[in-house]
Amino acid sequence: ELQYEAFRSNLDAINHKCHDLKHLVAALRSEADSERKKELLHELEQDVMIYDAHMDTGNDVLDALLSDAWMNCYHKNVQWTCMADGHAVSFLNPIDLYTMLGNALENAIESAAQVTDQQKRFLSVNIWRKERMAFLKIENYCETVPKIQHGLPVTTKSNSSEHGYGMRSIQSVVQRYDGEFKVSIADYVFTLDVILPIPMDFLSE
Repeated sequence: ELQYEAFRSNLDAINHKCHDLKHLVAALRSEADSERKKELLHELEQDVMIYDAHMDTGNDVLDALLSDAWMNCYHKNVQWTCMADGHAVSFLNPIDLYTMLGNALENAIESAAQVTDQQKRFLSVNIWRKERMAFLKIENYCETVPKIQHGLPVTTKSNSSEHGYGMRSIQSVVQRYDGEFKVSIADYVFTLDVILPIPMDFLSE
């Protein structure tokens, strides 16, 4: 819960900085068009693009998680694509959503960032709803293919017990909601699939 609040604080700071930068860009555009100002404009516009890339899925917890992941991908040179409907997972307890998705994104970013070939560093996130089910799919390229045992990837890290805890936490949340959890690897692409039934009370949303 404290980490989620930190996410929210970071988002507020990003929004304020984005607001200030936009006004500065507008002011500079009204000035004489010198080479120095062109360079400065370019830098500022790049900053605006970065800071204004926050998510707006209709779910505050999801927005915070995805925005933080996007920034991590940017700083680690990981290509990021995301299509997410926040209403699809509105029935999840915020802590459960944070636990499930936060661990999944952290693992995916860490794996993608280790890929040597820059063109293959990617992370794809898709969250959608179809009829009475919510779907989550996260894909990333992995240079070292982990083994799958008992439905979970086996890490080669020295702190394997600590690292594996994240995947078990995801599995635990999914099971609590009577959902399905699956990991698979094909052509060095690691895929996490989650399917969750949507409670009747949330079907009208």
